[in-house]
Amino acid sequence: MPIQEEEVVTGAISNICLGHYDRAMGNLNDMVLYGHVQSQALLFRALRVRGMLYSLEGDFDHAIDDFSRAIEDNPRSDVVFVDRAIAYENKGDSTHAVADFTEAVRLNPQNGEAYLNRGMLYARAHDFDDALPDLDEAIRIVPHDPIALIDRGTTRQLKGDNAAALQDFDTAITDNPQAWIAYHDRCELRARMGQDLDKALADCNTDLAQRPSNLPTLASRAFVYLRLARYDDAIVDASTCISANAHVATAYFLRGVAKLRKGDKVGGESDLAEAAQRDPRVVAAFAAFGVTP
Repeated sequence: MPIQEEEVVTGAISNICLGHYDRAMGNLNDMVLYGHVQSQALLFRALRVRGMLYSLEGDFDHAIDDFSRAIEDNPRSDVVFVDRAIAYENKGDSTHAVADFTEAVRLNPQNGEAYLNRGMLYARAHDFDDALPDLDEAIRIVPHDPIALIDRGTTRQLKGDNAAALQDFDTAITDNPQAWIAYHDRCELRARMGQDLDKALADCNTDLAQRPSNLPTLASRAFVYLRLARYDDAIVDASTCISANAHVATAYFLRGVAKLRKGDKVGGESDLAEAAQRDPRVVAAFAAFGVTP
């Protein structure tokens, strides 16, 4: 394997890590575009790295082209099928993404990343019967992966199995105490259930202590405060979300209900009207959790 070419690929990876995308692309183009590669294995690696770089830049068509060339060079590589599947997924082409993830697990039944990503594609399509076995398999392969545990918990929640969802969030936090998103997800789920609200508040506060500007968690905490009848606190958190133009329909709804319960009929109705205008589904969504104006 030519030492100079290997150094070029390694240097390109270093430039990507440093955010020097143009420099990395120039190095890789010299090798791939102009055929300056003597080793087939190194060409495969260069194509993968350039495909990843295209993906980072949001150029998924060129990424898919490079991954496809890499697959032609090595059709037995499960990892490059995962690479291309993720590019297809980011492009919005779930059909080809599922096909590539499926080929990856056929080539390597221990590829947990392929099971995880395919499972989440199924979950986003509300195909929970196919999603959960994939997520189970991902966790079997990598038992303490917080992302897989959180994703399975979210999928179980969407399916309506809140107890199992809480168990997954609990395990994610026990195994990985710095899995901050799990604290948010557990806080939000308890708020929706209207149960263990002190624990929910503690979870949101734990997340915000580490990620103080995380607006989804602020919105969830506003929901918890509303449940706890701490209306002033709910208004403060909801107003912060509104000011940041994040989760706006939810924030207007929560602030509107809090204002109504404080006796501010004009302000509350104004916020609720704004919430409904921004997302007509928001009132029904909260009604499903037992929260109405």
